[in-house]
Amino acid sequence: MDPKKIVCEPNVERYYGDNPELLKKYKEVTVKGECPFCEENIKKEGFQVVMKTNNWQVVRNPFPYKGSRIHFLIIPKRHVISLAALFPKEWNQMSEIINILFQRFPSLVKGFGLAIRDGKIGGVTLYHLHFHLIAPKVKPGKGQIPVNFGIG
Repeated sequence: MDPKKIVCEPNVERYYGDNPELLKKYKEVTVKGECPFCEENIKKEGFQVVMKTNNWQVVRNPFPYKGSRIHFLIIPKRHVISLAALFPKEWNQMSEIINILFQRFPSLVKGFGLAIRDGKIGGVTLYHLHFHLIAPKVKPGKGQIPVNFGIG
């Protein structure tokens, strides 16, 4: 696969320019030319797999956003670049995934965010569709800590 089709360099610089560890990781992805989110590379990349279905994998984000208590990536097993390319059976399985996560992580029922970037203009950094499921930290008496998710 052409590395330019995996990493969106301008968005990586914009979102993670102040995070040397993440910049290094994206450079490695570009040099390798292998999508870290494709099913055969998930284990190789050292992702902690939380659950799998026929069409999806849920992993812990090794680079959780500041302020997040839980940060999962929900990744299609098939290399899909855009939400528009999902098959109906893949899209329909999302409710099943979230219900299973509710059972395994009961604190999610208190609230979470589900975010996605699609395309360069939408702010994508890695050209393999993935959803971010993020539950913010909550400080007693102060409420939730904001988690910023840049788009576009």
